[in-house]
Amino acid sequence: MSNGLTLPFTGTFDSSGQVFAITQPGHGGTAIWGFSGGVKPDGTPGIGVAGTSYDAGTGVSGVSDSGSGVRGQSNSGPGVYGTSNNGSGVVGVSETQDAINGTSSSPQHAGVSANNNAGGFGLWASAKMAGYFYGNGGYAIQAVSTSTDTDAVIATSSSPQHAAVSANNSSGGFGLWARAKTAGYFYGDGGYAIQAVSTSTDTDAVIVTSSSPQHAAVSANNDGGGFGLWAKAKIAGYFDGDVMVTGDIRLLGADVAENFGMIEDIAGEPGTVMVLDNSGAVTPSSRPYDKCVVGVVSGAGSFRPGLVLDTRETHAPRAQIALMGKVLCKVDASDAPIEAGDLLTTSAIPGHAMKVRNTALAFGAVIGKALGSLANGKGLVPILVALQ
Repeated sequence: MSNGLTLPFTGTFDSSGQVFAITQPGHGGTAIWGFSGGVKPDGTPGIGVAGTSYDAGTGVSGVSDSGSGVRGQSNSGPGVYGTSNNGSGVVGVSETQDAINGTSSSPQHAGVSANNNAGGFGLWASAKMAGYFYGNGGYAIQAVSTSTDTDAVIATSSSPQHAAVSANNSSGGFGLWARAKTAGYFYGDGGYAIQAVSTSTDTDAVIVTSSSPQHAAVSANNDGGGFGLWAKAKIAGYFDGDVMVTGDIRLLGADVAENFGMIEDIAGEPGTVMVLDNSGAVTPSSRPYDKCVVGVVSGAGSFRPGLVLDTRETHAPRAQIALMGKVLCKVDASDAPIEAGDLLTTSAIPGHAMKVRNTALAFGAVIGKALGSLANGKGLVPILVALQ
């Protein structure tokens, strides 16, 4: 016989529930091999091996200790074709290797094609890791849905530490890329809708661009009474362009301050009364009723500026001078006690204010009005800055 097979084969009738069994003892070849080189009388392609079961049995069962349980090869039709009216069309079970391994060399066709024309799943997988997809030069996964009322992909995770979808790119490309009329919708049911973290020192964590003249690149809404937008940083926000506000602007600070250059080596700590010199720089006041007074260094105690003007970068030392609003001010009550409502002016004590006692000399030299009192000595008193 050809192919090195020898006779006789062992044939058994009705053995272990089998109507007829063929074995080849002592050989590693094929016990049964079927070949069809043509078509059947009805014009359909021929079948190499066919197995049919009309009960609960298996049409064709292949078992192997190390090789393939069933192997089919075809030049044009299916290599292995399984159909069932009630059970599984093809069942593959393996203890150590892939239960079913499908390979295709066609650039247009899939290694495994899973189709369902009855409305059920095209592919269904249940396991600790239900699926692993590796695109060697092409898409790892391409999902297309022609339905107008279902999603192309649905991913659900019950883990509080891990994502339903994790999109990573180790080559510098996009981790996630979406393009559509609405490119993405994120709903955080009890958690973050979006959390974006970038470890790069030269790129933004999030970049959003809109080409619409009527709509925002970022729309931050909160119907629960909280913040629509919240930012925390050394510079919490930067706007290159106009800012429109229809509601109130709430500033938590107490005064409006402006940066002034200081004379070198002359520092003004918060609460210090400052005056201008001939160069336009500021220095602590040192004489009574000085008409060059500009304000008080902001930031003493718990008072902080609510708005700071002229924050451009300079190399010279600068001081934030409160020009209006509430601020803590150094005062000297040695000559006259200070009470709430008193007008204040510069004194002979450097950087300290005193009570106005000569209204004629005070014209143009008033710093503001005391909001607190000091019976004697020196201290910090809250004042309302109002230069006069």
